[in-house]
Amino acid sequence: MKKLINVLWAIEKDLSVIASNTEAKENKPLRTSKMTVNVDTDKLAAKILAAIGPNR
Repeated sequence: MKKLINVLWAIEKDLSVIASNTEAKENKPLRTSKMTVNVDTDKLAAKILAAIGPNR
């Protein structure tokens, strides 16, 4: 479970960086904002567990 939380935290961090970089490229002022991302959590969890493997 700890690995799953770490992976999800890393994904959130990456999305935040992508959003900031996109705003900077468009010459928009950077601002703090929250992104809402709709994710099929069952599919995401299955992919993460498959990537982690049976030795988790």
